[in-house]
Parts: sequence; C-alpha cells; structure tokens
Amino acid sequence: MIFLLIIALFCGLNMCFVGNFTLKGVFPEAQVEVYTASKTNLKNKIDNGMGEIVFDSIQNLNELHNQIDDIQGFTIKIKGQCVERVLKKLKVTNCFSENNSIYGRSQYFKRGVVMNSLEVNFQIVQKGDCVLVGSPIILGDY
Repeated sequence: MIFLLIIALFCGLNMCFVGNFTLKGVFPEAQVEVYTASKTNLKNKIDNGMGEIVFDSIQNLNELHNQIDDIQGFTIKIKGQCVERVLKKLKVTNCFSENNSIYGRSQYFKRGVVMNSLEVNFQIVQKGDCVLVGSPIILGDY
C-alpha cells in the first residue's frame, strides 16, 4: 500500500501545496520544508538526490510557491504543540490513524492521495516537542 502511494506521489501529484496560504496565520512560528523535483536558486536548501529541500519560515510560503515550479510536497514543523491541537486548528474533516501517523483532509491543503479508500491531503506525527504536518504526506524522515 505504501509503495503504491509513493509511486502515485512521484508520478504527477506535484500540485499538493497549500490551498490558500492562510496557514501562516494559523501557525505563525512554524518552519516549512518544501520538496522540489529540480534545482532552485534559493538559499537554505539541500540536494536530496531527486531535487532539493528548501527550508524557510511558513511566513514565506507564498513567495516560495511563486518561485518554485515543481513542488512535490512540503512538511511543516510546529514546535510546542500537540497533535490534537494541530488537528483542531487544521479543521480536519476526515482522518484515520496508521503506524503512529494520522492521515486526513483539511481545507488548508490542495490535492492529495488515496489511502484506505479515502482521499487524504496531509499526514501528521508527533516528534518530540514538534508536530510534523506533511502534504500530501511527510516526504522527509521523522
């Protein structure tokens, strides 16, 4: 199942960025990792072998979206929050848990992937004092 999800993700679901960029008001202190399929001329990035990971504040997410053509997904790192509080702020409509992750739908994210017969557009996990929210799923390690 996960293998099929990863294949679907890298076969054209690169339109999975934030829907209306209002997340910067919901989590103003959050950091974001934007995963691209190609090289950029942006600062604060690393080459991950398939493209780049660009690191920045969520406050700059709109600018990053305008500068990057091939966003594959992103991960938002929110410090000092618990999963339940983040889920509430994301206004989740459907969700389920699997392997210590919660998957679901939120109005804050565009297109997603199908898992367990449900279309989901985010994955969320608790990692120490941070909550990681990936869309459509967390692409980096956690």
